[in-house]
Amino acid sequence: AQARVRYAAALRSPFPAAAKQASSGSFASTHVAATAAMPKVYGVQVESERMAKIAKMLLNAHIVIIAICAIYGIIQCVEHFAVQGALDEWREASGEETGSTAGGEFVGGSMAIVYNVGGPLLIPVLGFFIARAGIQGNNMGIMQGTCIMNGYCVCCTGCSALTAIWAFITMLETKAWLEEGECTSRGFYHPEETGHRSTDPRAAYKQEDCIIAKDTFHDLLNIWVPINILLAILCACNVAACAFSAFKANEAHQALMNQQFFTNRPGIVAGGGGGGAG
Repeated sequence: AQARVRYAAALRSPFPAAAKQASSGSFASTHVAATAAMPKVYGVQVESERMAKIAKMLLNAHIVIIAICAIYGIIQCVEHFAVQGALDEWREASGEETGSTAGGEFVGGSMAIVYNVGGPLLIPVLGFFIARAGIQGNNMGIMQGTCIMNGYCVCCTGCSALTAIWAFITMLETKAWLEEGECTSRGFYHPEETGHRSTDPRAAYKQEDCIIAKDTFHDLLNIWVPINILLAILCACNVAACAFSAFKANEAHQALMNQQFFTNRPGIVAGGGGGGAG
C-alpha cells in the first residue's frame, strides 16, 4: 500500500526520474513478495500449490527408496559378517564348497560395506537429483525418463522379492530336512534316504566332523531364514515406493505437456524436449 502511495505521488511529480524510480521500486517489491510466497520443495521454488504437491510427493518417494536401499544394504552387511565365519568353519569341517550365498562373500572388511551399502544406494541417489533437476528445469524428457526408470525399479525389486521368498521357503525345508537327519558312526543318515551318506567322499568319514558340519549349517540357516524374509519385505516396500514414484513422475510429465510449469523458467521446446533456460 505504501509503495502504491509513493508511486501515485511520483506520477504527480514534475520529475520523470522520480516516477520511474517509484515504478521500479514498486515492481521489485511486488516481485520479491510474490517470490517469497512461492512454496519451496527441496530448495526449488515452485509456482503453484498443485505443482508443489506433485514435486514434493515425487521427491519424497525417492527419499523413501533411498532409505529402503540403505536398510537393505545394512542387512546385507549384517548377513555378510554374521555368516562368513560360520561358513568358513562349515567348509573346513565338511570339506564341501558352496557358491557366494553370503551376499558379497568374495570381499571382506570395509570393502564389504562399500559393496553392500554403496552399490544399492548409488542409483537411487542419482535418481533423486535427476528428478529434482527435471523439476527445476521443467524438463519433460527427464520426467518421462524418471517414470521409465521407476518402472524398471518395480520389475527388478519385484523379482528380488520373489527370489527372497523362494529362498526363504527352500531354506525352511532344508532346515526341517537337516533336523530329521542324524550323524551316525557310519555317516549321515536321513529317514527319507536309503543307506548312509558321508559328508566328504574324498576322505575318511569322522562322526565328529559330521556333527560340526550339521550344527554349523543349521546355525547358518537360522541366520539366512529371517534375513531372507526381511529382504523380501523390504523389496515389497520398494516395489510400492517405485510404483508410486513412477505414477507421480507420469503426472508431472502430463502437467508439463499441458503447459503447467514447476518454476517460472519453462524451458519447453516443440516436440516435448526441454532444457532449463539460462
